[in-house]
Amino acid sequence: MAGALDMAQPAKRGPSWRLSIANARDEIADILADILADNPSLKSVLDEVTASAYRYARRKAAVETEMREEAFPARSRGLLRRRWTRRSGLSRTVSVL
Repeated sequence: MAGALDMAQPAKRGPSWRLSIANARDEIADILADILADNPSLKSVLDEVTASAYRYARRKAAVETEMREEAFPARSRGLLRRRWTRRSGLSRTVSVL
């Protein structure tokens, strides 16, 4: 997740960077969809878990980029919402990233 937060560094937004971000998002969506397919009871705690993971990723991205944590969005923007919802068959939208 931290890699996906590196969007705050415009100088690093080349094609390779964008591909890395897209690949990371795809991997996260695939892993979460598989986990939920096998463990549907986890849907009830998903929002809490992803919010916690985002907070840690935000902090890590700030340290790695030497930027202030406030430079990154305080909350996930749900960047994987559409794909993740479609793959997992969730009836409600869930922000992953």
